[in-house]
Amino acid sequence: MTIVNKTELKKKTCPICGLPSKYNYRPFCSDRCSNIDLSRWLGETYAVPVVQLEETGELKLDKLIQDNSILS
Repeated sequence: MTIVNKTELKKKTCPICGLPSKYNYRPFCSDRCSNIDLSRWLGETYAVPVVQLEETGELKLDKLIQDNSILS
């Protein structure tokens, strides 16, 4: 992990409201925006895509590669 320079952080913006990020709340600008983001994750507004398993519970790698569903 690299140490982020405070001047570099000032160039980045908050992903919630677009204001400049503050070092103490990185990558957000405030505790409020940080909590909004957490609330979206907990409320399942955000989701990480998953690959469904076959009925046997095993992934069929050849099928996934042919479908390109794992590569795209």
